[in-house]
Amino acid sequence: MNNWQQLFTADILAQSQPLAVTDLISRPTAITVTVQQYPVTITITAEKIQHMTCTCSIAATGKNCPHMAAVLLAYDQQVAALTKLVAVADESLVQRFLAQQLVGNEPLIQAFRQALKPTKRTTANLPHYTKQLDQVMADYFEAAMVYDDWYDEDYPTPAVYEFLTKAVNDLSALGDGAAALELVTQFVEQVTTSTEDEELIDMLTDDGGFTAVLQALFAAAPVATKQKGFAWIQQQVLAAPTDYFVTDFYQCLRDYFTEEEFLVAEPALANQVLNTDDPLFNEDQAGNWLALSLQLMRRLKQSPTELATFADEHWAYSAVQSQYADILIAAKDYPAAIKALNASVKLERNWPKGIKAQRRRLATIYQTLQQPDKYRHQLHLMLTGAGVDMTIIAELKASCTAEQWQQEREKLFHALSNSFDVDQFYFSEQRYDLLTQYVLKATGLDVAEKYLAVLKQDHGQELLPKYTKFIRERSATASNREQYQNLATYLHSMATMPNSAAPAQSLRAELLAKYPRRYTMREEFNRVVLSEE
Repeated sequence: MNNWQQLFTADILAQSQPLAVTDLISRPTAITVTVQQYPVTITITAEKIQHMTCTCSIAATGKNCPHMAAVLLAYDQQVAALTKLVAVADESLVQRFLAQQLVGNEPLIQAFRQALKPTKRTTANLPHYTKQLDQVMADYFEAAMVYDDWYDEDYPTPAVYEFLTKAVNDLSALGDGAAALELVTQFVEQVTTSTEDEELIDMLTDDGGFTAVLQALFAAAPVATKQKGFAWIQQQVLAAPTDYFVTDFYQCLRDYFTEEEFLVAEPALANQVLNTDDPLFNEDQAGNWLALSLQLMRRLKQSPTELATFADEHWAYSAVQSQYADILIAAKDYPAAIKALNASVKLERNWPKGIKAQRRRLATIYQTLQQPDKYRHQLHLMLTGAGVDMTIIAELKASCTAEQWQQEREKLFHALSNSFDVDQFYFSEQRYDLLTQYVLKATGLDVAEKYLAVLKQDHGQELLPKYTKFIRERSATASNREQYQNLATYLHSMATMPNSAAPAQSLRAELLAKYPRRYTMREEFNRVVLSEE
């Protein structure tokens, strides 16, 4: 029974929680039980609630009462428990047992025959909502055209998903899940085939509101509905001309389909997605779906040989390499994991970020195996391959003795000398001679200003020519107060270096004499005191 909770108010549902339901009797077409001295009867046909009665005062007013809700909750719980019990039984055993129970029980036979009939799509409620959907989409495109900022709080995207979510909830409450699914299908088709401005489509699909629609469809849906939903999702992912909603569909599968309901089927979707001819389906997406398949194969307890074969077939994908390595590490098959990771590093030699991730896995393995030399070697390679990372440097330093670190850091100073942000490393190790050389090579004075406090005492004379040249060159092109203020700040910094106050004053006088009509420059330059601090 799909979304029966929507037949009750939140207050009624809350009142139903503490009510104990015992001796529940379920017949083919009805549930009967007494709750708090009130007899309750609920008539069900083809998993749809047809009629509910109770003798309490709330039900007498024509409203659905807490006793009804308590019975439906107890029924759902019992069905879920029995479903798990049946799931572990052999299929032939279940069929034989069911046949024995049907013998001589005509009402049960008729109910079973009814259950076997294919569910027909109910569309009686659909035209009304289809018309509304068309209008909502038209309103969206018309309204969105006038917005320059996608993130404006009044941007019309939420209205589309609010309508869809409410419509799906309403249709589900009416027991018309087929119409709800059809309505969402119409929405997806309108989006993926739209000829409207592509930016407006992108904003609509990037909003995240579609996840709420899928939640309304599947969060409380029975297993049978989810099985149909899986086929529908599969069709949408494979048939759609774009990949607009692939992420939403994938998240839906993970959030609303349990392992018992879905785990065996999910790899089928992954494999079929990989075989699509859609040119928009890129390599990263393919790798992610393959990695998902590999992960699920492990959860399904497929053999190590099967996992290895699958990984080998799809080894070109980085996501598969990482997933397979993680499976081997989780299984503590460290020799195989090391072999796989080294192969991945070799294959991904042109992708520093990917290599760094695999070396991190190798470092973790060697640390677990208590092989410190190999552990440190991987950290070293992570730094020399992907650049300065102060977290890794700190980790490497912590793993070394004082003597080992002196040797290691000299190697790193040499290997990282051309790295963009090696200044952090020099500063942390107080190698101000190397830091000064880095500052002198840097463009402008921003880096020099950053480290001036620690460099000026011993390296000020080396920095002085850089300041002088930069201030002189920029004064030639400066034209507004902000630029003059910046130059005045640099003059002040220059003057704080040992024996540099006089050169700073001389430079100021030179520039003021060279540009006598720049009154704003004169005003800002004369504001600063040029003396050693």
